[in-house]
Amino acid sequence: VNISAKNSSSESSEECVGLDYMEDPFELAVNSSYLLDALETLPDSTVELAMRDGISPVVITGKGNNSPLFVVMPCRAS
Repeated sequence: VNISAKNSSSESSEECVGLDYMEDPFELAVNSSYLLDALETLPDSTVELAMRDGISPVVITGKGNNSPLFVVMPCRAS
């Protein structure tokens, strides 16, 4: 998966991360602060991001049975 970030000062960053995914590719935009809040709260080093398409919410959980569940809503990319 290619992850890119941009801010209001026109600064940008891009990172490529491996994942298990076998469906058609799509683009998804989320607020990075909300995503980081969820990832920093999870105690697990491996997380699961469940997403259906570029306009549906992202469900984030850890791999443990007692892991909290987070929902991050997509936003419009500019």
